[in-house]
Amino acid sequence: MSIKKLKKSLLFEFICQKLNQILKSDNIKIKDEVILIGENNIIKSAELFELFMDIELYLKEFNLVFDWPNMIVELSNKNLNINIKQLINYIFDKNEIK
Repeated sequence: MSIKKLKKSLLFEFICQKLNQILKSDNIKIKDEVILIGENNIIKSAELFELFMDIELYLKEFNLVFDWPNMIVELSNKNLNINIKQLINYIFDKNEIK
């Protein structure tokens, strides 16, 4: 049995794919600085919830945990804007992935 290993680039691609589905566009070039929470965020709250649920399910395939309510509290205490890069770093830090 092989163990799936997650890389930041793979998670970024997954998030981009989901954002393009939510935004109903394949033409948007998404960068890791795109704001998900805060001013000038790219999607609405309901869509953000959908994205986080999709990420949570995706990470289960790798036996990883995504406690997104806690992430929002922790990261928004440091910065009002949360971007994709911060999201990915949080997931990797909390799951102790190097």
